[in-house]
Amino acid sequence: MIVACLASQFVCAQPQSATARFDVISIKKGDGVTMSANPPIKGGRIKFTDVTLVDILSVAYPVDVLHMFGGPAWVSSEKYDVEAITDDVAVSTGRYHQMLRTMLAERFMLALHQETRQEPIYVLEADSKGVKLKPTPPGGCVVLPVGAAPPPKTAICNDFSGSRTHLEGTGLTMAKFADILSYIVGRRVSDNTGLTARFNIRFDYTPGNAVAVDQVGASDSPPSIFAVLGQLGLRLRSEMGPVPVLFIDHVEQPSGN
Repeated sequence: MIVACLASQFVCAQPQSATARFDVISIKKGDGVTMSANPPIKGGRIKFTDVTLVDILSVAYPVDVLHMFGGPAWVSSEKYDVEAITDDVAVSTGRYHQMLRTMLAERFMLALHQETRQEPIYVLEADSKGVKLKPTPPGGCVVLPVGAAPPPKTAICNDFSGSRTHLEGTGLTMAKFADILSYIVGRRVSDNTGLTARFNIRFDYTPGNAVAVDQVGASDSPPSIFAVLGQLGLRLRSEMGPVPVLFIDHVEQPSGN
């Protein structure tokens, strides 16, 4: 068991540092009304609402929910409201994720391990004729440590929002854009554009690889995500590549507080 744990990247999900933890944690049953699955940490406070354990795992670990296996059925069905507070109001992204992992290990008794599989992925590439993206102007956004309060009326780099048919982001790196595309296309996307600038990106799209057509044959929806990327001078090339996979070895429901 010890050898198996040491061979794992996550070392059975035990925290790397005993100090990488929240000072106060509250876990309650979700109200089933409003969901916030990836909230920002502000002023040392984070609040997930109406989320499953799998939702929190997808934030704490670099693995999408389609590549998480094991555990009882409740890990993807039971909803929780989780609020946590730390005195450190400007933690790094890596430390914030480690604090979440510590919380999961201590409050959910979570133990897990990771493997890497070869699966179909997409590689994001730039057209040889050039891309049609809007560069973020100098000073158009600021890079802040996780949890730091942004200056008034200032855009945050790599900030984005969207829905199943719309996406907009400010100061996105291509690596960040590739991560966002992974959730849209349902497959890991690796950035190979070679672009180092930041871009402001905004577009509508139709999920899947087809444009919805009404009864008279006219297009009644935005283009597919693949077509939109083509319009931006980008493309997704399919190939086999390494994909991280997470296995839940042990987990317990937390006591409410």
